[in-house]
Amino acid sequence: PVNTWVPDAQEERYIVSNGVRGSISSLAWFSGEQPLLVLTTWDGDMQLLSVQQQYQTVQASLSSAASTMPPGQPAPPILCSACQGQNVAVGSCDGKLRVWNAPQGPSAITEWGSHTQPIKAILTLEPSAGWPVSGYLTGSFDKTLALWTGPSQRATEIKIPSKVYAMDGLAPYIFVAGSDRQMVLYDIRKGEQAVYSGYSPLQWQTRCACLIPGKNGSQEPLGYVVGGVDGMLGVVPFQNPADSKRVEETMPSGPQTGRRGVNAVARLPNHADKIITANGDGRMSVWNVDPEQRGAQTFFGDGQRVYESTSPFNGRPPATGASVQGKIWPSICAFSWKAAAPGGTSILAYANSPDSLGGKQDYMSPDPSVAHLSNAVRFWPFQ
Repeated sequence: PVNTWVPDAQEERYIVSNGVRGSISSLAWFSGEQPLLVLTTWDGDMQLLSVQQQYQTVQASLSSAASTMPPGQPAPPILCSACQGQNVAVGSCDGKLRVWNAPQGPSAITEWGSHTQPIKAILTLEPSAGWPVSGYLTGSFDKTLALWTGPSQRATEIKIPSKVYAMDGLAPYIFVAGSDRQMVLYDIRKGEQAVYSGYSPLQWQTRCACLIPGKNGSQEPLGYVVGGVDGMLGVVPFQNPADSKRVEETMPSGPQTGRRGVNAVARLPNHADKIITANGDGRMSVWNVDPEQRGAQTFFGDGQRVYESTSPFNGRPPATGASVQGKIWPSICAFSWKAAAPGGTSILAYANSPDSLGGKQDYMSPDPSVAHLSNAVRFWPFQ
């Protein structure tokens, strides 16, 4: 079922939520010009949303839906998704990579291959983005990366030292954040030969990570940002990892004394010096990570937030603030950018879920004005 939430007038710029049967697990935009967004759930469902934007108002409607398994059969939870052309690739807890040709209907699902353990991350590789190959790159708990160029066509396999928890790419570089806090950078042209190998500055398990690009449009990454389950954010230069920073990103919320995790991190489109985080306490933050060279060392930003969402009615969403009048706002479990050309308006789709990451149940206020925000997709137009 699809439920549409019409927000208060103070929030009307950032409208639209579409409830689904299970908790939302991932979001991915189609790569074409048509604004189509795919959401996946922990129940193995996929929904294709048609998104319309007029000025600062965004609306969405259900276009198509499918499940990874036939009706009546239990579907494995979907952990990640990525789009290429008209296809949606999803990675599941059963280790299988499935591709849905959404325009052809709910039955147009093909199994491309499998890992021996769950697939945690997928990247779309396209020559138009500078990659030397075309296909899907999957990262799994079985400690391998695999490049798929078609059904049963496993073109490349890279063995890595740990389970894959998160993955990012800046052609031709692949960054893997793994278990045991291991961080590895690969040049896909060089196979298993790591360009960088080190450890996260965070004390606890990694949840998300992204690369920091060089200046003046350079794709060669200078460092990375990593978010952890303990609500900490780390910023690390590859050249001098000892110069890394750690900052407290999330706040304690509700009756818990612990912090909610940093659930997602990404670069802002057309703003290479900014990254955005989405957190289990319902907030988002934008951080300055502008590379600055001081002698032989590289430093990133000033360690300060450029923007922080603290209230759903502050006029500057993303608007799921951590605490407003004693209310606890639902976790932001995932987000995805529909990037525009420089000067255009990009759209950030972000999902609120009652789960931090599909497992631990977050505290939710019984207040209906808060509860109805849960398990929803909302949008933020951004220039």
